[in-house]
Amino acid sequence: MALVGRATVWWLLGSFFVLSVVLRLDGSTQWRWFVVFIPIWLLDCFTIFYLITSLVVGARNNRLVQRINEFQVPKERAVYLLIVMTLKLLFGLLLCTHLDGHVTISYFYLFIPLWLMLSMVTGMSIMDTWKDSANHPHRQ
Repeated sequence: MALVGRATVWWLLGSFFVLSVVLRLDGSTQWRWFVVFIPIWLLDCFTIFYLITSLVVGARNNRLVQRINEFQVPKERAVYLLIVMTLKLLFGLLLCTHLDGHVTISYFYLFIPLWLMLSMVTGMSIMDTWKDSANHPHRQ
């Protein structure tokens, strides 16, 4: 899918999510929180599918990888991002079960997957920044 198509899908699903959260909080609907989070689940499924496809294509022979340039994500980064997406999915599931009243756990334990995910993303961005700054033309 072209970049414009992907951006449009992300924008539409994000807009539907914000609209459904506003309707749920306003009291206009009585949807379960799992229904409200369906656009986020779809985005997560697309991302996980993309990462798994990237891992599978990367494990195949080099001729196939050269034919499919879109799925070239380094293996280490794809595994790292799969862990991040799993933590995000776990946080969303815990949040929905808590908001629907199925589970009564402390917010401290509820937010542990989110804190782990954010610390991993922060670490990844810091490492990428250090790599880029080491190769910066003014540093040489």
